Parts: sequence; structure tokens; C-alpha cells
Amino acid sequence: MTKLRQIGRGPYLAKAVKTRNQKDIKIALSNGHGGLATGIYFCDVYVHKAVISLPLNTVGRADIPNPVGYNNITNQESGITTFMNSSQTKNELIVYTTTIHVKWNILGQSINVVIPNSLPNTFNYKYYYLPY
Repeated sequence: MTKLRQIGRGPYLAKAVKTRNQKDIKIALSNGHGGLATGIYFCDVYVHKAVISLPLNTVGRADIPNPVGYNNITNQESGITTFMNSSQTKNELIVYTTTIHVKWNILGQSINVVIPNSLPNTFNYKYYYLPY
């Protein structure tokens, strides 16, 4: 990562756009995330995503924001997911993280907690790109 910062272009900022990706799905939560007991919960999943247009013949890289959401909702692993979407006419860096809105538990009791609760509703991803 240090070499990319030295010879690449950036840092630049891209706004994360929050959209609901899944509604009322069952998720097994453990390890006390959000102060919740281990169990099955009904949740909505939100994706905080940026689609960044880059010049052709470049590769992009995003820094992990602090705080960060999940890159894996199954085991609630913190992080971001990044990938390149390239063709002859376009070159995009896609970066996203997720949050989980825990709505109710398996007994139907209202919970109404967002985890991780430290991720703001609006934030920017810091990214770089490098010609190849």
C-alpha cells in the first residue's frame, strides 16, 4: 500500500450511498455485537457503496474507513469489499461495506438496533489509483 501512495494518484474521496439490500432476513448474531445476546434475529441489511469511475488502464484501491461496517454479514466480519469492473470503454472501482438493522428477535420482541452502530449514515471512502 505504501508504494501505491508514493507513485499512484490520490487520495480522492467518494461518497458512500446507503441502500437497503435485503429486508426481513434471519441472521444469527453472536459475540455480543451491538450488546445483543447470541441468537437469531430478523434484520434488514444496508449496503454503503461507492462506484468510482477511473481512467482506463488504471487499477484502484480504497482505504478501510474508520469506523467500518461488515464485509461479511454471516459472521459479522469487519471490513470492506472492493473489486474492479473493467471493459474496453469503462473502468470502475466498486467499494462497499454493510450494516445490519436488527428489527426483532426470534420471539417477536422489538430490538431496533443498527450494528455496527459506530458507522455514520453518510461518509466517504478514500481511494487511490495507479496507471498500468
